[in-house]
Amino acid sequence: MPQGPSTYQQEHYHASSGSHDTHPHHRRRKRTGCRGIRSGGPQTENTLEIVIGNGPHAGTYKPPAESIICVHYKKEKRYTAAWKDFDAHDAKAIAEAGINVSNPDDAGAKHGEVRIAFGDPNKQPIVYSVDRVPLMMTMKGKGTEISFQGKTKDGTALRMTTKCSDIDQF
Repeated sequence: MPQGPSTYQQEHYHASSGSHDTHPHHRRRKRTGCRGIRSGGPQTENTLEIVIGNGPHAGTYKPPAESIICVHYKKEKRYTAAWKDFDAHDAKAIAEAGINVSNPDDAGAKHGEVRIAFGDPNKQPIVYSVDRVPLMMTMKGKGTEISFQGKTKDGTALRMTTKCSDIDQF
């Protein structure tokens, strides 16, 4: 059973949803109680691929598609793709990942943040993050692709790619 939303999800998902239940599996079942507007068409899956190029967590990670959320906050000028394991306890397992785009509707280059955490969030997780970095964002029809490739300040190589086709809009 979920332990409740992380600070990350409270800031990027829960704040505008009007729902107290932010677990992505539960949100999909409770869409009718949401104030946001979903993209039209049949429900399709979002994808998220994380590659850590070096260090103790080097590898490729692909969270389950059914629990990846994509949200476009028009008023707040943010676009977020995120995933969280509410039962994360293994220090070597990915616990949460997210990519945020600032001013997604503005013309020109995109910038934002990337965050990837490993381990139990209650026991000092290992966090890889970068802020105010260049991102690639492409809107295709009713979907969006976002990608980042770069390094943390400590030199850990990161790559994150997400394809959003099931998008909540607020």
